[in-house]
Amino acid sequence: MIVTQAPALALGSHWGAGSPFWAACRRAGGARVVEDGRTGAELVSVLSRWRESGAVWRVLGRRPSSVTVALLRCDGGEEVERLTSGDPLWVAYLDGRRSSED
Repeated sequence: MIVTQAPALALGSHWGAGSPFWAACRRAGGARVVEDGRTGAELVSVLSRWRESGAVWRVLGRRPSSVTVALLRCDGGEEVERLTSGDPLWVAYLDGRRSSED
C-alpha cells in the first residue's frame, strides 16, 4: 500500500508554470491523506520530476519494509506532499539517500 499526503490541490503530471506544482510553491495548502496506486517506479519518477523542477525532497523515516519521503516547496520549506511505500524499487532507490541533495 502506498499512502500519500497531498494538499487539497492535487498534483498533476504537468510541471510547467501553470501547474499545481508551481501553485503549491506560491501558496500554502491544507493537507489530507489519500491512498494511491502508484508503483515504486512511478514514485521514483515523481522524485526525479520534483528535483528537476527545482524543489527539494527529504526522507522522513525508514522502516524495514517502507520509506517515507516529504516533497517540499521550492524554498525547501513547507511540506507539499508525503509519500510512503514499501515497494522494493522505492526502498532500494532511497537506500543511502537522505534528500534530493544527495
